[in-house]
Amino acid sequence: MFKNRDLLRILVTHLAVLVAIVTGLGVVALLKGAQDQINASRYAERALER
Repeated sequence: MFKNRDLLRILVTHLAVLVAIVTGLGVVALLKGAQDQINASRYAERALER
């Protein structure tokens, strides 16, 4: 049987892991969005040159 302190430590660890995963996914999404913006602006510049 778990002690309350052990249970709390397990819960905190899981929360920390979840936060890290969500943060990582958020950063990846932001970088992908930034790359899409750069590609879109380059495409727009090329379109204007023609």
